[in-house]
Amino acid sequence: MRCRGAFGRRSSVVARVRSRLSPVVIRLSPYSAKELESILVDRARRALAPNAWTPAVLKRIAAAANGDARVAIQFLRQAAAAAEMSGNTKLNTRLVERCLRPWRLVQQEARLAGLSEHEKILFDQAKQHSPLRVSELARRYTAYCQSRNIRPMARRTFTKYLSRLSAAGLLETSGQPPGPGGRTIRAIPAES
Repeated sequence: MRCRGAFGRRSSVVARVRSRLSPVVIRLSPYSAKELESILVDRARRALAPNAWTPAVLKRIAAAANGDARVAIQFLRQAAAAAEMSGNTKLNTRLVERCLRPWRLVQQEARLAGLSEHEKILFDQAKQHSPLRVSELARRYTAYCQSRNIRPMARRTFTKYLSRLSAAGLLETSGQPPGPGGRTIRAIPAES
């Protein structure tokens, strides 16, 4: 079929189809912990027995959900199901932590999948030898790269990658940089 032009019937069909195929992406900011707590309180009041939960448990769930209401509600549902299966009439932090453990593993796997080759090497070395000083991690990283015929990254990139791994919640640093050997690095296990 021919297109009739800018003012014909056919061109309006093309415009409608084009508008349907060009969706607009809307980014929604994450909820604050307080907002999630409020959502969870409302859900708990509607779905659970009055004395089956405490504000402290809901606060823990909200903190673990990182601003995602769907995740928070899912955690609440899983914790309630776990409590029911174990014969408890009340949610407690032990049950919540048991429900959060698989989620943390999934989150960590997703973070690890997005790392570059050198970031993975740094994380693996930190995980195998935690805790260790930054200078020791640099030495181990360089030795690993040399043993595998991989060109090590520059010192500046090394520092940048350590910052990225810390921001991703995979590494934790402590201590003051000017000290002997620098700060202490520790891999954060998924269970913490």
